[in-house]
Amino acid sequence: MGLKDIFGKSCVDSIELSHLYKDYHGFLDQWWNDGHYGKGFTYSRILSDDLRSDKLNIQDIEKHKFDIIIYGNVHRGMPYWDIVNKVYSQSEIILLCGEDDHPMTNCPAFKLGKGEYNSFIRELIL
Repeated sequence: MGLKDIFGKSCVDSIELSHLYKDYHGFLDQWWNDGHYGKGFTYSRILSDDLRSDKLNIQDIEKHKFDIIIYGNVHRGMPYWDIVNKVYSQSEIILLCGEDDHPMTNCPAFKLGKGEYNSFIRELIL
């Protein structure tokens, strides 16, 4: 069970990953045509279409509409970081680092917070 299952549409995607929703009709197994890691096995087409949220409105971030901001993989991007970091306290931001293999010194969550943010790192090479 994930955040979308628990919070429904109130869990807003900053960038919608359409391959997570059941109505996705794109290719999952061809790397040259929108392919996905492991052909999407276990994670693609699993969310009900009615869990889609409205598109993220930047003003909602600026007005502190959300209780918490979660960056699901800091290596793959941190959209709106400048605004989020100004408006939200460190205890309201969660940084996830889920790559298989990376030196700790290259992890953006480590560089940003030095442990002050809610950072969760999957594997470390010291």
